Amino acid sequence: MLKDSEIGNIAALGPVGDPPASKYERLIVRAKQVPAARTIVVHPCEETALRGPIEAANTGIIVPILVGPATKITTVAREHGLDISRFEVVDVPHSDAAAAKAVELIHQSKGELLMKGSLHTDELMREVTSS
Repeated sequence: MLKDSEIGNIAALGPVGDPPASKYERLIVRAKQVPAARTIVVHPCEETALRGPIEAANTGIIVPILVGPATKITTVAREHGLDISRFEVVDVPHSDAAAAKAVELIHQSKGELLMKGSLHTDELMREVTSS
């Protein structure tokens, strides 16, 4: 686990003379140096909620497990040209069920991280804090 002080000490990217890399670029460089984190993505039923975990997976920093209505997730992926074929999809009927299942998967050690998708924050946090 990185300490806050270590993140700032990561070497800058780019050729000599370029401005230093942003803290996020430095964080991504470090994240690529460790195994990808199995990440439970809760209710990724809108384009941005699905595109983010796909891009993170393509970067090699997470392995997403998509939790939500499978038909809705695959429809969004198809409509926006997103390939989710290599990711596990856990089918549940709605956002409340997705939040509950995601927390269950974390408790079963099926994932290391939770990523909020297109559900309301209070829906996810209610499940997180009640478990």
